[in-house]
Amino acid sequence: MERLKRLWTAFSRYRSGKGFGVHSPFAFNFILKVLEERCPYYAYPDIEEKRKTAEELCPQGVLTRKEARLVFRVVNHFNPEKILQAGSGCGVSAVSALSVSAHSTMWLCNPSGDATAYHLLKEYSDRINFYKSAKACFNDYQADKPFVVVNSVCEDEYPLVSAFIKRTVQRDCVIIICNIVREPSSRRLWKETVNAMTAGMSFTNGKIGVIVGHGKLPLMHYSFWL
Repeated sequence: MERLKRLWTAFSRYRSGKGFGVHSPFAFNFILKVLEERCPYYAYPDIEEKRKTAEELCPQGVLTRKEARLVFRVVNHFNPEKILQAGSGCGVSAVSALSVSAHSTMWLCNPSGDATAYHLLKEYSDRINFYKSAKACFNDYQADKPFVVVNSVCEDEYPLVSAFIKRTVQRDCVIIICNIVREPSSRRLWKETVNAMTAGMSFTNGKIGVIVGHGKLPLMHYSFWL
């Protein structure tokens, strides 16, 4: 069903991705200069090398090259010092996020204890706080403007994660939700979070979604191509 929906919306996503029909200056620039940016970045080769390593160790659940680069570009655009990530995603999204700045720190909730993620993130270990419990991770993470990446959510943790995300989206924040097609929990979380928004903008291609929460931004929802 989700694949059919993506096919049905392909033309509108393509048009939006080129800026057609996007009247908000912020949304126009964000789509063209961040989400749809095609220029190479300095970190892409290293991210791809680690992504291929992850594919060898963890054949399922690894972000695609385009998605990993998208995570990097969004983090690069906002350049947060404190990043919270739920679910390891085999470590690829964390590598993408931490490759932006040597001064950033991550709070990583990884209840599955993914060995691939720990292997990939070894060189970043001094910048990552690892947690087995989402509750402990959320309690310790304090940021004026939260920056959150969600890869996956186990069923036991879902109510807690959902409540945290719904509170966060009411603030000035950035939320990236990956694996919307592959993970039913991520798909459900994306829909619930978008419905909980009262201001700000959401952007999705049906596979990955980005929410920019800001009280001065009108409530708008956009599709992009990627």
